[in-house]
Amino acid sequence: MLNTIKIPLLLLIISFCSLSSLAKQGYIDSLESVVKISPNDTSRVILLNKLAFEYHKKDTKRCLNLATEALEVSTKIRYKKGQALSFGNIGLYHAITGSYEKSLYNYEQAIKHYREIDNKSGVGKILGNIGVVYQMQTDYNSALDYFLQALKIEESIGSKKEKAKLFGNLGNLYEQQDEYTTSLNYYQKSLSIFQELNDNQQIGCVYGNIGLVHKNRGEYKKALEYFNRALTIDSLFENKLGLSDNWANLGSTYSKLKEYDRALESYQNALDLDEKMKNISGVAFDLAGLSKLYLLMSKDNSIPLLVTENNLPNLSNRSQYLKAALELGKKAEICYFEIGESNYLIYQTLEEIYTQMGDYKSALKYKELFWSNKTAVFSTEKAKEFARFEEREQKLENKNKIAMLESESAQNYIILVSISIITILLFVLGVHFFYQLKQKKKINLKLEQLNAELKIVNDSKDKFFSILAHDLINPIGGIASALRIFKRDRESMNENDVSEYVSTLVKASFAASNLLNNLLEWSRIQKSQIPFTPESHNLNSLILSNIQLIQNLAKAKDISINYLRPKEIMVSFDEYMMNSVIGNLLSNAIKFTNEKGTVEINVNEYSEFIKISIEDNGVGMTDKQMNNLFDIASHGSTPGTKKEKGTGLGLILCKEFIDAHNGEINIESFKNQGTKFTIKIPFTQN
Repeated sequence: MLNTIKIPLLLLIISFCSLSSLAKQGYIDSLESVVKISPNDTSRVILLNKLAFEYHKKDTKRCLNLATEALEVSTKIRYKKGQALSFGNIGLYHAITGSYEKSLYNYEQAIKHYREIDNKSGVGKILGNIGVVYQMQTDYNSALDYFLQALKIEESIGSKKEKAKLFGNLGNLYEQQDEYTTSLNYYQKSLSIFQELNDNQQIGCVYGNIGLVHKNRGEYKKALEYFNRALTIDSLFENKLGLSDNWANLGSTYSKLKEYDRALESYQNALDLDEKMKNISGVAFDLAGLSKLYLLMSKDNSIPLLVTENNLPNLSNRSQYLKAALELGKKAEICYFEIGESNYLIYQTLEEIYTQMGDYKSALKYKELFWSNKTAVFSTEKAKEFARFEEREQKLENKNKIAMLESESAQNYIILVSISIITILLFVLGVHFFYQLKQKKKINLKLEQLNAELKIVNDSKDKFFSILAHDLINPIGGIASALRIFKRDRESMNENDVSEYVSTLVKASFAASNLLNNLLEWSRIQKSQIPFTPESHNLNSLILSNIQLIQNLAKAKDISINYLRPKEIMVSFDEYMMNSVIGNLLSNAIKFTNEKGTVEINVNEYSEFIKISIEDNGVGMTDKQMNNLFDIASHGSTPGTKKEKGTGLGLILCKEFIDAHNGEINIESFKNQGTKFTIKIPFTQN
């Protein structure tokens, strides 16, 4: 998912142990002084981790160095809580800098150490942080899972502050999925708790996020109000990341309101901060925003033009806006390239700029880049889902292995862990060069499956329109033609002529009705609108009622229908579906049986299922016809022995309905000898 706003995510969510809000510089200086003279004991580990957390927004490299030193000391003195704190801060550093795999690894190590000392509060905080990392990767289902796990822990131990932060997490998560009402609900819950706790820094973070929701909903005045509230608090606490985010979002909002001077000032403030922090992602966003802003200004006729000495409008300031837009857009493109982010929106902006300038060759180039990058971003979403799924499965497998190892004695545990580490290292080295190929094959296989499903849908659509365009028009056309002739020649017709035309109308009407019925049933199946309601019914009665309905068609061709009525047979089936199946199969048998032929119906009971066979001695089928019988793309309608017409949908409906019963439908047929359809359905439906 491509962000078009700067989200102050880390400011609200990622927290460290039980530390309070960001302290003033004097507090940081005092910590630095104490750390210099502290011995290598548990107190030094605590101080290093406190200082590391204080630096995570101001100097990320300093944060990593302090946390790494704390980990070394805590490992040396075997201080579990210190190790957990250190892993948490290292995970925080990697989350901020975008190294998500490293971040997740360190967070998992932190959870492991917290659980070893039964520190539920620490586990809850790290679970929330893991949720944030998944959210950054747009894996929203995993993020929601971790947030809810963390919320359950924090509610059990009564931690209001951490509960408020998790409400903020959930608000942000739903905001990114455009579920703004739910998002605002969670933000308000978070804000209420922070106001109760008088935690101004976190209140500022919530204000910024609420501002984003209002901006996304087009409520720009409200958005400005909340962004300015957040800026006031961020300035007080020297929160540079928060300031750059809110300045950039103010710039975007003022741009929507066409308050260009304020928009330019806001974007420039954000850009100055991001450049000082060397936040390349932020710089890219700010440059792209400024480029888009100057493009809008160049097209806005409400902006007064400068006047020349001859009191004529000077159009050069329009071209200056375009020139500035181009320069900033190209810089943004370079920044996005440096960080490896496929922001296709910058290509769209550059395409518009070149179009305005009349450089259509360059405009075409960036239009192609826009579409190719946009397509690449969305086509890789499925691949990312597969990769995340496999990663989660691997993690689960590793956790099970660890649990098994922990059940052994300490000595065996050490041996097995050593063997496992060596094995894993060898395995990683062995499969490294084949991993990408394997992943690509999996993705290609899935894409082939999706393409096959899409082909079925397209074939079904084509068949549907073919039937509407060709098969349906014949009976309706026949009815219209017969009525036209009947109206014109009625006075000159005798009774036999009248009877013949009425018979023609009846046959055509029956064909149209049967076709429409099959079409409706087929379309309802495609939309899953036919309910499956199996109940116990007398199968013998259902077969007899269908024989009675089809008797007139059989008499017209002098065809005998032989059915040895068995005893009452109670079977669980959907009456509507089974009526359709028996009716279609009987109609087909009569359709493809010559005059004076026979149709045999037999029912046999077995221990777990009932078998129904309908056999005729008609024209039969070839192997190719049988193979295509249930394929809507290949299947077509074959005229009956008296030129009866159909659509070929009837047998496809039969297959769908029998599948719904967990049953089978089989065919035996020989050309010019006849056809036998056999149905098997269980006595009971699960």
